[in-house]
Parts: sequence; C-alpha cells; structure tokens
Amino acid sequence: MNWFIAKLIFSIEQEEACASQFDEQIRLVQAGSALEAMKKAETIARVEEQEFVNSNGHRVAWQLAGIPYLNELDELEDGKEICSQIIESDDAESYKEQVNRRYHAIKDQLAHATSVT
Repeated sequence: MNWFIAKLIFSIEQEEACASQFDEQIRLVQAGSALEAMKKAETIARVEEQEFVNSNGHRVAWQLAGIPYLNELDELEDGKEICSQIIESDDAESYKEQVNRRYHAIKDQLAHATSVT
C-alpha cells in the first residue's frame, strides 16, 4: 500500500451569503494505486458532503467541487514537503500581515498550552 495526498475542494453554498466560500482540504489516503486513491478520496468527500440549517436559520450545503490534486508520497519523513501552492495577491503587505497574525496566534496558543500542562 502507498500513501497519497489528495486535495478535496468543497463549495459552501449558503442562503444570504455575501461571498462565495470554498473549503480546501488536504487528505492523506492509503491505497494500492492512484486510481484506488482517487476512488477513496471521492468516497471520503461524499461522506463529508452535507446540508444543514445554521444558527441563523439559513440553509447551508457543502458540495464537492472537485479533487484537483492527487500525488503519491514516496515515503513519509520528517520535514518532507507534501503540498505547495503559490499565492498571488494584489496586496502583498496585507497578505503577509494576515499570515504573520495567524503564525503568532498559533505560537501563542502553543506557549499557553505548554505553560498550562
């Protein structure tokens, strides 16, 4: 059996939504072949598709938009790159600030969790 990385993209359709939303998920899949890995990724995605009413009373539906990325991992090793994406932004400073805020928030959470235990 081999390990594969699959990117599942879901369209989040919501009544009264101001903007289109999509959820990109990177999944680890174990399979004997790329074809089997794709079928397993599709099965995982179908299980994740759902429809519900949110706390505001609006209908929300998660639908699989597609699986645009499937790649076999040669082996699992510490620090191995498993996925890469180039981002283009019209506002580089704003993007860097957003990344930096998230980075520091994670570090702060980890520092707090370590000090509590």
